[in-house]
Amino acid sequence: MSQINLRWEGRFGNQCMQYLHAKAYARHHGCELRVPKDRTDKVFVIPELEPEQDLPCVQDWDLYDRVDITIDGYALHQDAMTYTRKEAREWLRFRPEIQEKLDALPKHSDKLFHVRRGDYVWSDYILVSGASYINAARQFGYDPLEFDVIEEAKAEFRPQPFENALSFVPDFWRLMQAKILFRSNSTFPWVAALLGNAEHVYSPTVAGMKSAKQADLVGIPQDVPFVEGNWPAISWQHDHCTDLHVREELAFHPYPRDTTSG
Repeated sequence: MSQINLRWEGRFGNQCMQYLHAKAYARHHGCELRVPKDRTDKVFVIPELEPEQDLPCVQDWDLYDRVDITIDGYALHQDAMTYTRKEAREWLRFRPEIQEKLDALPKHSDKLFHVRRGDYVWSDYILVSGASYINAARQFGYDPLEFDVIEEAKAEFRPQPFENALSFVPDFWRLMQAKILFRSNSTFPWVAALLGNAEHVYSPTVAGMKSAKQADLVGIPQDVPFVEGNWPAISWQHDHCTDLHVREELAFHPYPRDTTSG
């Protein structure tokens, strides 16, 4: 049987998206998927075995039906949305011991702002200003004072008994449980919204904006508009970042084929 290896890039949200894409790709091509151990398999039930052999690395936007490869890349483009939302929820299920801890957490507000700034402050990442969240909430008819803020610097939402390496999991769970979510331009809340049951998700739109370096605004929050939906492109600075539309339960999205080889 042909094989697909997955190479992790980035952190938890990135890895979730990479896993979903690689799993769908391997299934579509009748291949065995091999997945390295990392923090993701400590949170979700990942049944695949680890890779045992080195295979050629291919970027996820350049696959063209190839097999016996290692898929590399962040899966942040529409051609990687080859799984449905129903499949994502089936494939990313919390490990029983994690779910038990999450179920025991206290309840909080179901209206949330997710802010991603502190750990990206020196990067090329576009930082969304606090005013953007407040203005967007008012635009869509909400009182901003009714919202809790979840951000990477707020440790009070990360209670024990989660080990330090998994201290982010309660934040992720709260985002999944939100009824009204204004997310950051980050894979972390994007995946939480994909797996959750929010009545309304609102996302910042950064398409067409200059990167933080290009605009000489590294580390400086910028005012950006929000739109309803979980589809706007996530601000990862590469040429293959697009809006991300995930189907609910429809047929498998075909992969692009290389039409130049005859």
